[in-house]
Amino acid sequence: MASRASLLPGQGLARLALLAGLLAVLGGCQPGSEGGETAACEFTDTALRQVTGTAPIDGDTGVSPTTAIAVFFTHSMHPGATAAALSIVPAAPGTLTFAEYDRRLTLSPSAPLAPGTVYAVALNPGVVDGCGVPLAEAPYTFSFETAP
Repeated sequence: MASRASLLPGQGLARLALLAGLLAVLGGCQPGSEGGETAACEFTDTALRQVTGTAPIDGDTGVSPTTAIAVFFTHSMHPGATAAALSIVPAAPGTLTFAEYDRRLTLSPSAPLAPGTVYAVALNPGVVDGCGVPLAEAPYTFSFETAP
């Protein structure tokens, strides 16, 4: 995903230097032709949007029926799109919250989960970050089993 930023005359050389230095690290930044007071910078964000962990972890057994279910991401994800793409089987009604700059999605069940039950959690296609970049691995699935 490419981004473009410009600094115009009158915005000051200090801001130009800061912008140019930051974007030069991220990608190509080219000074303008007007005495260095304008710049056009582009960079490409190639980092994958991924799940970095879950709680409970995939394959966990003996999980407390009162546990919350959480998914951790490398990037801030779009709350509405992520919530819409989440499925849990069997259903686990509860409250969805986002935290840590939308990098953690948590379902707090409104009632204890069924004992001795395997829960399958999926993040289906449609999970995107705030700029519309999709989760690299969708569907992303994990499962756990509650204690008897």
